[in-house]
Amino acid sequence: NVGAQFVPFTENMYEAEIVAVEIKEQEATDWSGGHPVKTGEMEDCVEITFFLSKPIDGDKLLDINGKESEFMNMKFWFHPAKTGVGKKGPSKARQFLCAALNLKPDVKIDLAFLEDVIVEKKLINKPIKLYISAATNAEGVARNKIERFVEFKEKK
Repeated sequence: NVGAQFVPFTENMYEAEIVAVEIKEQEATDWSGGHPVKTGEMEDCVEITFFLSKPIDGDKLLDINGKESEFMNMKFWFHPAKTGVGKKGPSKARQFLCAALNLKPDVKIDLAFLEDVIVEKKLINKPIKLYISAATNAEGVARNKIERFVEFKEKK
């Protein structure tokens, strides 16, 4: 399947599992001006890879064209220092960690906590639900975005 063009998934809530957690170095971005500017400095980010098992209302992963998707993975990156609560509420990273680990929204998340979670592989194989949107940008390119993370409650 090398070289297959990724077609975004249909907008939906998906059942997923965390299959990889890696620390990756990437170029820092300054958002202070309201749009992203690469700073040229490298910083550590956390890369999470999700395996999408199925949409919550069906059994097949579909792309935006209604065809069965050839892809099963979705990635999410976050900055280890950005796990707090801002003016718009909890950061995406905080939402993710709370949903994945069934934590209360006001839990203390710091670098020591994150290091423990990552080093001890506490996120690996955790089930989670992802609400994934599909939107077309100004250049006409369709993209997926994880809008929110939802705790995966086992069916009783």
